[in-house]
Amino acid sequence: MTPRAGAAWPLAWPRADGHTTRPWLWALALATWAATWLALRAYVAETPPYDNLEQLSWLRSLEWGYYKHPPLPTWLAWAAVQVFGPSAALTYVLGAALTLVALSFLAAMVREALGPRSAQVAVAAALCMAFYSQRLHYYNHNTLLMLWVAVSAWLSWRLLHRPRLSDWALLGLVAGLGLLTKYQYVLAAACVGWLFLALEMWRSPLHRVGAALAAGVALLVVSPHLWWLAQAAHTPLDYARDVAFAANTGGLARAAAVARWAADWGLNRALPAWLFLLALAVFSRSRPGTAAHAQERTVGSAAPPPVATRVFFYSWALLPPLVMLALGLVGGAQLQTQWAAGFAFLATPAVLLALRLDENRLRRPRVGRAAVAAFVLVQALLMAHTWDRSPRGLHPFGPEHWCRFPAEALAAELRAQALPALGGRVRLISGPAAPMQALALHLPGWPRVLIERNPALSPWVAPGELADTPVLELWPPGQGPHDLPRTSQGWGWQIVGPVDAPLP
Repeated sequence: MTPRAGAAWPLAWPRADGHTTRPWLWALALATWAATWLALRAYVAETPPYDNLEQLSWLRSLEWGYYKHPPLPTWLAWAAVQVFGPSAALTYVLGAALTLVALSFLAAMVREALGPRSAQVAVAAALCMAFYSQRLHYYNHNTLLMLWVAVSAWLSWRLLHRPRLSDWALLGLVAGLGLLTKYQYVLAAACVGWLFLALEMWRSPLHRVGAALAAGVALLVVSPHLWWLAQAAHTPLDYARDVAFAANTGGLARAAAVARWAADWGLNRALPAWLFLLALAVFSRSRPGTAAHAQERTVGSAAPPPVATRVFFYSWALLPPLVMLALGLVGGAQLQTQWAAGFAFLATPAVLLALRLDENRLRRPRVGRAAVAAFVLVQALLMAHTWDRSPRGLHPFGPEHWCRFPAEALAAELRAQALPALGGRVRLISGPAAPMQALALHLPGWPRVLIERNPALSPWVAPGELADTPVLELWPPGQGPHDLPRTSQGWGWQIVGPVDAPLP
């Protein structure tokens, strides 16, 4: 199907029967799906994801960077907290909203390139991936990165067919925001650069000027963070080196680790999406000798997408994972499973093309019914697995798993044991980062967290503040001095600093 020159955000999507599908119905369906998943997650989890809590901890001080990541997700969380107050539920809604907005850009792009039914199927397939269903409640740098990647892909599609300098400038702005979110955005920039060369966009003077404009805008947006990197003692670059490049594995071990990562991306997290699309491919086959088949042969089928369209979607689907695989095999990087979250959804239109699931095949009534049935079945299985492995399920994770951390119960004991000495309220707590950030939400006054007992990692603790501020310091079971008072869960605690300091 040849790309249409109409608006990317239509008021109505045409259906096969000539009627229209209002976007608000599609939006209502997505909102219902998201609300169902968030309600399930809120019901089964004892503790929110660590990444969500991390953002709630970091937003106590707006910085140009933090010791693990660039600052933009924290700024966004800060703005939301100013309006709604701090809560785990707020981070759940933020994560879900960003995911759905990103998939809306995917839908707009696929609609223009392949058609409205292809757009709906591509989004439905993405919703079958564990990254965006079972982890819909996650709010972290990968979640926001997904949005900037989706917008970049959408803009690059627009530039390919309707080049404008304003869109190049907007792409530069998005690139800068992407780099302020996570450095992994460079993979999206690599996709744009590859398309610039492979589709010979460089032959156009407008594209050459636009690419330079985009680079300048991106550099301008990210320059304050670059200045912070040059000044800070602990930076995301140090964290990345320690996490991803610390191990020095040999060839076979390195290859095995990369193979496990590739299998996790393609055959674990994304497997439900591929099964969903394969089911549609089976049901979309014509039945030889039937009237429907004869009618379809009479009407004819849609023309295959242009080569440029195929290059475009295959590039966005394949280039990011291939680059990461190369980093693992050649560079020795320890590939993290969550690195796929910002890009995996872009593979769904490429798989549509590979399976030859065009508009004509997807518009057959039995294919539509099969799509609804397959989607509901996949989602039901994913939800059943989520419940089964939760603390409320039949096969829960062990007590060492993060989702089993009893933050609320521990906070209740500390309110009875430790807080009386602090006048009923504490301003600073210290200890392992993840448990302390979960605990802070359940303590009076929402105390700040002194991460790993290190003020250099906690810019929300002012220089010299520790000299006159009592700190509630906690130690996990089996750690810390033996004479510490202990809770029933085995956590030891002590108050460090002037216990009798006045607390507001």
